[in-house]
Amino acid sequence: MRNVCAICIFILSISPVFSQTWEGDVSSDWNDPLNWSGNALPGNGNNVIINPTNYTNAPIMSSNSAFEPGDITISNGGTFTITAGDIVVRDDIFVDNATFTISGGTLDVDEITGDNNANVNLTGGTISMSNDLDANSGSTFTISTTVTQTTAAEDLNIGTNATFIIQAGANITGFDDVDFDGDSGTLTMTGGTLDIDDDFKFQDGDDNTVNVSGGNLIVGDDFEIETDNNQITFSGTADVDVGGDFEFGANGGGTANDSTNSNVNVGGNATLDVTGDINFYEGGSGSNSFLNVNGSGSVTTNNVDDLGSVNISEGGTVNNGGTILPVVLLFFQGDLDQGDAVLSWHTASELNNEYFEILHSKNGVDFTPIGRVQGAGSTSEVTEYSYVDRNVTGINYYQLRQVDFDGASEEFNIIRIESELSSSLTIYPNPIPSNIDFSIRIKEINTDDTTIKIISLDGREVFRKTVKDSSNLIKVGTSQLEKGNYLVVLESKTQRITRRIVIQ
Repeated sequence: MRNVCAICIFILSISPVFSQTWEGDVSSDWNDPLNWSGNALPGNGNNVIINPTNYTNAPIMSSNSAFEPGDITISNGGTFTITAGDIVVRDDIFVDNATFTISGGTLDVDEITGDNNANVNLTGGTISMSNDLDANSGSTFTISTTVTQTTAAEDLNIGTNATFIIQAGANITGFDDVDFDGDSGTLTMTGGTLDIDDDFKFQDGDDNTVNVSGGNLIVGDDFEIETDNNQITFSGTADVDVGGDFEFGANGGGTANDSTNSNVNVGGNATLDVTGDINFYEGGSGSNSFLNVNGSGSVTTNNVDDLGSVNISEGGTVNNGGTILPVVLLFFQGDLDQGDAVLSWHTASELNNEYFEILHSKNGVDFTPIGRVQGAGSTSEVTEYSYVDRNVTGINYYQLRQVDFDGASEEFNIIRIESELSSSLTIYPNPIPSNIDFSIRIKEINTDDTTIKIISLDGREVFRKTVKDSSNLIKVGTSQLEKGNYLVVLESKTQRITRRIVIQ
């Protein structure tokens, strides 16, 4: 008797999970027993088969499901649609060359897998999952509703020739990674939110495409591009936040994880904010992978490790650890020295800067090039430049034009330099005997924010006075000034006039 009982227990423990077939003989009503094989509803945990070779009407669920299926397999061009009601699927939904749509209600499921050109439309209702969301083998997933992954370390996977479309209304949260694990997969995002806990990564396939033109893409840790020929575009109003690093190639991953010919394009009004660094591992520009920023696109990051792999054009900007690229001009100024106009400027950083062009005008409107100074290419160091325009007369206007290697250019502020022959600044006497006053005469100038300064040749400012009238005579005593050379500087928003004086 004891042996018989043991056999009974063993048989119960290996009892098979029953499968039941949708036949749809009388209607599309999911909860009508007459639509199921054996004219009975499936039991809780029973697997469900939906195949058009077996049914007359495709199933539609429009009220709470009367049972909790195990697996649901939709195949061979079949369809299953949920428009309202609640359903718990104890295991997985497999969509194989078929269509699954939920436009309302609630779905609690372990995993959803699309295969062989399947169509999965999660366009309404609320979906709760405890496992992966898999788009495989040419399948298309369209999401415009709430999808929540409730357990850790489960991924959103995009396979070979699969397409993942995220639209306005989507709120996808809780997944660990987005993983492109095949070739020629596509993720398109036009709105909504995709919030990933860990990484967004390309590790197992080539020739994948990401187009984000709207919505908010949030990556909790790293954005990793470790395969070839991937094209990532952030455009429109896309808002992309990466909590870790943005990596081209693997960190210490060797040549097997190079990222060759993979480009990230940030344009339109898109923003890419990277909390960590942007790193070009395993060759950087040598592997022909680049970050391209254009239009009004902007990138903010802690540090870019290879500025030569970043291309900026058409107004795009990169905030590299607080420094705005491509070319950050600290100042551009000019002084008159013995009849020569001496122009000087400093940059805080440069990106793809081929050269500066110096433009000259006599009327402040019509400018022509008069010279060129070679740029530093790409650098995050302060760089000093100068140019001398010899034997100038009258009033002269200068402007600086910066030109990239790709021909893109940017023009900076205009400055004015006035020669001795039409001077608004005269000093008498000069040279100046010590212990007597000398005169500085200022005439016919715009006095808005204009100051007169005396600066020693070691850079110390020894005198300053604000100019209040368009015609001024300023008396300056020399008792507090040491003998030697000084510069008298008349400075305003639009002009800077310099004279050299000697105190004997």
